[in-house]
Amino acid sequence: MPDDLKERLRNATARVIVRRRHEAGLSQERLAEIANLERTYLSFLERRLRTPGFETLVKLAGAFGIPVAQLVGEIEDELGGV
Repeated sequence: MPDDLKERLRNATARVIVRRRHEAGLSQERLAEIANLERTYLSFLERRLRTPGFETLVKLAGAFGIPVAQLVGEIEDELGGV
């Protein structure tokens, strides 16, 4: 995957996670707890320092109470096409 696409993907994913977390009224700590993730890892995702794998997306979707396909679709919409 080209580096610019990786960066765009990290940015889009971070925006969706932060938006969803704020809409749910959750702190990073609480979301991490619900999703069974380390808070520091969640912080890395939100600060665009890491790109989540599919397992992490599944955990986050579960924590948000949505299907993983919906979360991926929101990331894709935020990405604006590849």
